[in-house]
Amino acid sequence: MEATFEVLQGGVPGQKFNLADGDRHVVGRANDCDIQLLDRGVSRHHVAFYIQEDKVFVEDLGSSNGTTLNGQRIKRTQLSDGDLVRIGLAAIRVRLGRPGAPEQPDVEAEDENAFGTRVRKHLDMEKSFILSPPDEDEIDGLRKAHRKLAALYKLSEDVHSTQDTGVLFSHVVELLRESLGADAVALMLVEPSGRSSLAALSVREGCGGDDFSISSSVVKDVVETGVSTLIHDTGKRSGDAAASIVIQQIRSLMCAPVIAGGKTLGTIYADSRRSTRVFDEVDLELITAAGKQAGLAIQRARLFRDMENLFFSSIRALTSAVDAKDRYTRGHSERVTAYAMRLARNIGLGSSEVETVQLAGLLHDVGKIAVPERILNKPGPLTDEEFAVVKEHPARGAEIVSTIKSPDIPAVVQGVLHHHERWDGSGYPDGLQGLDAPLTARILSIADAFDAMTSDRPYRRGYSIEHAVSLIGEAGGTQFDAELAGHFLELYYAGRLELPSRRVSQYDTSRIELDE
Repeated sequence: MEATFEVLQGGVPGQKFNLADGDRHVVGRANDCDIQLLDRGVSRHHVAFYIQEDKVFVEDLGSSNGTTLNGQRIKRTQLSDGDLVRIGLAAIRVRLGRPGAPEQPDVEAEDENAFGTRVRKHLDMEKSFILSPPDEDEIDGLRKAHRKLAALYKLSEDVHSTQDTGVLFSHVVELLRESLGADAVALMLVEPSGRSSLAALSVREGCGGDDFSISSSVVKDVVETGVSTLIHDTGKRSGDAAASIVIQQIRSLMCAPVIAGGKTLGTIYADSRRSTRVFDEVDLELITAAGKQAGLAIQRARLFRDMENLFFSSIRALTSAVDAKDRYTRGHSERVTAYAMRLARNIGLGSSEVETVQLAGLLHDVGKIAVPERILNKPGPLTDEEFAVVKEHPARGAEIVSTIKSPDIPAVVQGVLHHHERWDGSGYPDGLQGLDAPLTARILSIADAFDAMTSDRPYRRGYSIEHAVSLIGEAGGTQFDAELAGHFLELYYAGRLELPSRRVSQYDTSRIELDE
């Protein structure tokens, strides 16, 4: 009896070795093996092939990843002609008989699968290839493990430092493509309808990103099972499930779930179209770990958004309580906030600065909760004593807002405290002049005065929009920051101020007062 073994996958595809009566060949990664397969999924001494009493046997030598025969895990068993033995990710075809005997057709051990080789994996970091130390003779393995660990560290760092999930997802796919040596990496999220939509994509230059497509069946399977999948030999079979993969000549692909709170929120997909780059279980572990990190990021973002929504709902409830004290100014804080945010964006402020303006706008009059309604709703001019009470509301508001526990609140407090300062220094409470007043306060000053002028008051009807805008322009350099006033006019004349729909009447030009 003689046997021939052909390596179909792992090590050097196409490599063959023979077994004669009395021979015993050990296959593994170690240098002292009879047949050396340098594949990370293969143990140092993985299996032994030998002939005994004219029968060919395979015996697993206590490998970490196990040995399968035609898809069934085995310890020791007799081999037949055409059998397919898998050791880790390596695949070996068995041929029995005498030299020169006609070959038998391949036996497809996995004909239920539309793809060549599929490995499914749950991530267990205690048994991880990434964290397990490589053998002394595996310098390349050591370098590879180091790159994977560095990638995991960078992913973890990005998750904890980036709140914008769009930016984070872009970082994830770029980092994975470089670390895996992949041709394409995509991150997809599951929509409420159950379909997956593309959230981020990174394609190697020259791979035709415009024509990029994936196997929906692979993604659907991973979403439904929550188990990572590695597929090889994708071009060897056909069928509807593999159509897009065959067309793009993809050699190897992986797909891992994006999981948080025990729920699959999406998937990370990677493929390789080059024969020189075939993914292994180390790569599968990395992409699986990345899926967990991405899931954590989504969970944190959603939690942050829920807390932010709750916070803003509480703020709006507080400002509504203040506005309700004066039926003439109902909705004032919301409108001031809207004008101020548009002005802030128009001058090029970033998202965090615009959010500061938003909070300060909603809270700018919260101090009026301490002002008696008889003063707020007085139909005639205020006495000096009454006006002194009104002038206390910025400081009262700053005191209230300062009790909110947030690292961003100090900037909001300054906006609330100084929104009645004037460019010429005649405002209150501190008489700040020019740029000494915070930018947020200078923005609010314009938005606040504009809404005050265009709103009905107990002692007058609201001014027309057009004249209120012209007054803002005229007061630039005295009451308002001239540059900001110019931007406000620019917004109006460009039709981007988005004024609320409400009735306004003509004003008495002899009784114009810009300040509230």
